[in-house]
Amino acid sequence: MCRLMAKLTATPEPALYELSEAPFSLRNLSRNGNRFNKPRGPHPHGWGVAYRAAGRILITKRAQPAFEDERFTEIVAGIATDLLLGHVRLASPGTRIDEKNAHPFKKDELVLIHNGTIRDLAEPGGNDSEAFLEWLSRRWDRTETGLAGLLREAATSLDYTALNIILTDGRRLFAFRQTLDEPLFLAYYTLYQLREPGKLLVSSEPLDDRPWESLPNGHLLVAQSPSEADILALKCSPPVAKPGSKG
Repeated sequence: MCRLMAKLTATPEPALYELSEAPFSLRNLSRNGNRFNKPRGPHPHGWGVAYRAAGRILITKRAQPAFEDERFTEIVAGIATDLLLGHVRLASPGTRIDEKNAHPFKKDELVLIHNGTIRDLAEPGGNDSEAFLEWLSRRWDRTETGLAGLLREAATSLDYTALNIILTDGRRLFAFRQTLDEPLFLAYYTLYQLREPGKLLVSSEPLDDRPWESLPNGHLLVAQSPSEADILALKCSPPVAKPGSKG
């Protein structure tokens, strides 16, 4: 269970507001974010960012809580980019808490952050989110239609709490919201978007009081640029929550 955010802009700009200064910045969400069927509280099991610089995607990951990491502000204050992904982690039961298992994950040119648990891909000592990225990378033909088909397949065949992901190939930005059709799951596994001239933001929770819009369950956001973003309804039929299912 985690908190995600991403930003796509027309030109490079600082990331400090979204990552550290906003009322519900990534750092503040790491201290007091929405949790599954619990009061708001910490997501303390590591943090990470991926961002585009000089045509390359750079990744920084740390095992410490973002709100306690003395290097957090130093690192994020130095980021100016037109493509940013950020993540704070509340680890799934049984997964290791270390830098390797912090998000984002990278496979080939793909970078992914995820909120949820995928039980079919959760192996002892492994990371289900990283395994899901590898599953996508092997099967995806890199077209938008191909990704939509794979996500629809995953949503209807895998055993999961949520497949909420933000994904980039270093050029395009994708955000997918998919969870079980049950009130507790729909209330926690959220994604919101905010569109402004030259800027597109996606986050698990609105970062501030601007007019964020919820991404409906089973929908995929596809952004070629901040001004070229479409939302596709994948018409998935998610499995219902199993007895005793927890987020």
